[in-house]
Amino acid sequence: MSNLHNFDATELCSKKLWEMVSDEHNRSSQSELKAALAELTDRRHYLSELEHMGIFDERRN
Repeated sequence: MSNLHNFDATELCSKKLWEMVSDEHNRSSQSELKAALAELTDRRHYLSELEHMGIFDERRN
């Protein structure tokens, strides 16, 4: 059995992705966080919250 964990942000609901991105004690890898953020922005969910946190600037898109 493989120990590799393949993270696919598209498989998670927006709420779970938001929890990953907004949790300051998150134990996810940088690549997982980037994938979660990209998926949230693609879905256009939680954009104002991400902008407030300084993670996403809606004016860029």
